[in-house]
Amino acid sequence: MSKKERLICYPIFLVTAVLFLLAFSLWESPLYTHWYGCDASFFSMAGRGITKGWVPYVDFFDLKGPYFFFLEALGQFIHTDRLGIWIIEIPFLTASMILMWEISRLFVNRLRSAAILIIILFMHIGILWGGNTLEEYMLPLSLLVVFLTVRAALRKDDSPFALHFNDMPNYVPLITGICFGIIMFAKITVAAPIAGVVIAVALNDLLDKEWRALLKYLGLSLLGVIIAAAPIFVYFGYHHAIPRMLYCVFEFAMKRSVDFSEPFNKDWEMKTFGAYFAFFFALFHPKKLGRRMQVLLLSIAAVTYILLHLGVPFIYYFTTVFPVLTLALAVFLRMYDPLILFSNVRQFVCLALLAVMLYFFAHPSLDTINTFLHERHDNVWYENDYLDARDLATLIPKQERDQVFSFSIDMTWFEANQILPCNPYQVNLQFFIALDPTIEDELTEYLRETPPKWLVIRDSFGDEIPSLFAIVDEEYECICSNNSGNLYLLKEE
Repeated sequence: MSKKERLICYPIFLVTAVLFLLAFSLWESPLYTHWYGCDASFFSMAGRGITKGWVPYVDFFDLKGPYFFFLEALGQFIHTDRLGIWIIEIPFLTASMILMWEISRLFVNRLRSAAILIIILFMHIGILWGGNTLEEYMLPLSLLVVFLTVRAALRKDDSPFALHFNDMPNYVPLITGICFGIIMFAKITVAAPIAGVVIAVALNDLLDKEWRALLKYLGLSLLGVIIAAAPIFVYFGYHHAIPRMLYCVFEFAMKRSVDFSEPFNKDWEMKTFGAYFAFFFALFHPKKLGRRMQVLLLSIAAVTYILLHLGVPFIYYFTTVFPVLTLALAVFLRMYDPLILFSNVRQFVCLALLAVMLYFFAHPSLDTINTFLHERHDNVWYENDYLDARDLATLIPKQERDQVFSFSIDMTWFEANQILPCNPYQVNLQFFIALDPTIEDELTEYLRETPPKWLVIRDSFGDEIPSLFAIVDEEYECICSNNSGNLYLLKEE
């Protein structure tokens, strides 16, 4: 790409990102007043807590990594509540669009690159799921690794897809390791595209018998991981919380990832069709692609597919497919004229996979578009939930708002009131107890020995964790209820 093209395109991408997030980031955009999303609210609340002195995994319990929560804290430092998160979403989406464009332009012209960007942005409307997801923040890192690796290895001497990995500049594996390390300390499965790139480069170097190049690549990548990990260990070492962090981010997260509470199903597979498309496109075109490009596409697609089958299939997890989908679409549109359909059976199969993928993601994307067009001002559910949460909190004296905890309540209640809960186990409690029963023991001791003065509880709590509810029923009195929850006050002795 020329410098002139970048000077024109990059500002366009920035404006597009602002408008896109304004319309479709439902739980952060200023257009959607008082729309709080459950996970999004927990993440922003955690970030707000860090700006107030909270230490991740000590003052709140979760399995996402610290780099993600530090980003949330940055958003809350810029501006508290929803607006701060919306502001930090903008540079990340802009960077993702720039990198998808750069990857596409390595192979195809501006018109086809625009088509790729439009396809992925259309899918992203639905996948965004209201916004403030870890996956959207980590996406530029995976795209950067794919772009730098392909650009450094691309040699159009004998074919448009010829790659040579043996003489890549040192900065490529170093940045690869840094990006992998950052994602590793956010959510390691989201690093699937980077892991696929590393495996592909290593396999190709092995097959080419480039031993020195392989050792240099792996060594610099490992150095990058160490560079990314070092600040994390310094921070948690200072707070004497390294074992706690490692337990939550890796050991507990692994328990969650292999806890297949939801069985594999058709919808789950549909969400991975971007990886299917890349995999079968590469599988069907070994001669045209060449061995190195084929291995690269197969590796990224396979690793992405496998790791997306860990845990549960929340739609925003599948943002991780975008890097391999971008690369595969660019190579596909370089190989085939998009105006000549069904030139052979292989192209037909690839187009069929694309069609199924777009049809599936059209539904959530069109739902979000419909929300933007017709429900932005008329949806009273969020407004009523916000007002109910505010009304319930008015009964808590301001000087006692640091003595509030909850059970079975989404953190939307705390974000609506800008209150911080006073115990680390704030969300997903019944699921976390199932994976680690000692959490219930800790909460039992907490309620018996150092009970908070106020509790906000949803009606479902008694059925979800009856043993803890029995303590609450014994020690607390319900003084008010509305649709946002039941407010309990500690009984006087």
